Amino acid sequence: MWTLQEEGHLTAKVGDSTLGHVVMVADGSFIAFDGQSTPLGRHQTLRAAQLSTLRAADGSGAPTHNRLSPVLALVAGAVAAGLLTVGVVVLSVAP
Repeated sequence: MWTLQEEGHLTAKVGDSTLGHVVMVADGSFIAFDGQSTPLGRHQTLRAAQLSTLRAADGSGAPTHNRLSPVLALVAGAVAAGLLTVGVVVLSVAP
């Protein structure tokens, strides 16, 4: 869970464990830090900085959003099936 510590400073926590921090700097970019406050790099978007922090906390180096892959595949399949059904209906009605 990300919480606003103060203006421009977000902290990611799970329970009592701090996973990392993201700080907005004057030029509008964001610096990510791991749970031990080691800098992880400067990012142009808040989301990229947050992902960097979560990757470091995960320890695998793999993006944490990869865990969503089965869900995303299911949603993509459902959308494709819906579009296919609409296409068949439209083509069967067209002269």
